[in-house]
Amino acid sequence: MDLDNIMLLKKNIIKIENNDKNSKEVLEIWEKDDLALFSINKIAHKYSNTKVPLYRFFFNKNNKSNFTDFEENIITRNNHYNITYKCIKCDSIHKVALNNILRKINKNITNCKICKEYEELKRINHSITLKTHYYNIKNNINIDNQDNQVNQVNKDNQDNQDNQDNQDNQDNQVNKDNQVNKEIKLLDKLEYDKKKFDAYDTEFKENYFRRNMDNEEFEYIRKKIISIQNKKFIMTNDYIYYPCISISNQTRFCPYLYSKSNNNIEKIVNIELKCENCSVNFISIDLHSHKNKIKALCKDCNLTNNVFKIRTYKNLCNETICYQSKFELKFIRYCNENKIVLINGPKISYNRANSNKLHSYRIDFAIPKLKLLIEIKDNHIWHKDQVESGKWDEKLRGVNNFLQNKHSYNDIIYENYIIIFPKNYVNECKNIINKYWEFGTL
Repeated sequence: MDLDNIMLLKKNIIKIENNDKNSKEVLEIWEKDDLALFSINKIAHKYSNTKVPLYRFFFNKNNKSNFTDFEENIITRNNHYNITYKCIKCDSIHKVALNNILRKINKNITNCKICKEYEELKRINHSITLKTHYYNIKNNINIDNQDNQVNQVNKDNQDNQDNQDNQDNQDNQVNKDNQVNKEIKLLDKLEYDKKKFDAYDTEFKENYFRRNMDNEEFEYIRKKIISIQNKKFIMTNDYIYYPCISISNQTRFCPYLYSKSNNNIEKIVNIELKCENCSVNFISIDLHSHKNKIKALCKDCNLTNNVFKIRTYKNLCNETICYQSKFELKFIRYCNENKIVLINGPKISYNRANSNKLHSYRIDFAIPKLKLLIEIKDNHIWHKDQVESGKWDEKLRGVNNFLQNKHSYNDIIYENYIIIFPKNYVNECKNIINKYWEFGTL
């Protein structure tokens, strides 16, 4: 990419975000004047075999005017920056990884993912490729005159290049015209895909919607979606759900979200939702797993709900609290009657002797005022099986590590853990209420 386009692209950067590697949470945002902290410059890395200089992003860590001269200011390829920018050709707004921008610059790619689809030369070449396919030749599809069309387009492109110097005063108008044409073309494509899908037979459409959500089903789950694409895009009313957009593989169609403000479509993958039982945010790969399901549950609640029916109740503060048995419900009601604030317990990690995988164990309840974790155990056979297999002892070791390492849960470091069985229920409840109100209402 030439220097003028690089400077134009840098000018079109709207926002730069730095995300956490694991949680994908936004750690820092640079906008407007803060973008001056970033620069783009060529550099040949000292360990490079070819010594060919490539463009890299620089970040002014040490607040120096010549910060591009310092190697420590280079943003390495292993980074977690996202850039929101406006395409220099069609003015579409995109949010991509920083490495994606570098690839465009170093490979001289000026088109974005939308405007490249409407490049006439690409369309004709694509058409020729399809028409020279074996099955099209077998059906006697006429591909004559295609070479002449390609040559004509190449000639037109050359003429456009020769006249480029005379177009400086018309750049703004051309961009506006491109934007209008792009909007019409993209919306026309979405409408065309809908008609194309409707033209298929009933069996195909029924099979498609057995796996994918229609508009009514998506509107039901929309309010439960927090973001998509690993927290890259926040779910807002700006997005319109299109259940059947044509794609070039054997599935033929796939659902997408259309952004009205950016005039763009986005894949509905790596969806962040809020669990309706434990209120923990979790990532789901796609919408297929939530098809025909009333509740959006995380993997732990979903697994438990397949074995035990998870129900919810309200605690003293009118917050949702989960329970699985009548014994647990009895304890929740006891706490509410005695004005004891009870909340859902934390999920802790523990190791098993015969497994390299890190396992998780969700403690039933917690009382923040007493810094107390509580497990309710009835006389069930599966608890006896866990005791005999040693799994229960491994869970207890995980709890002890959680307490000893002083991990916080809801900004509170818990100190004690008790197990309530039917045989010690009365005594433990008395101890809890005595300690809770030992100093009155303080």
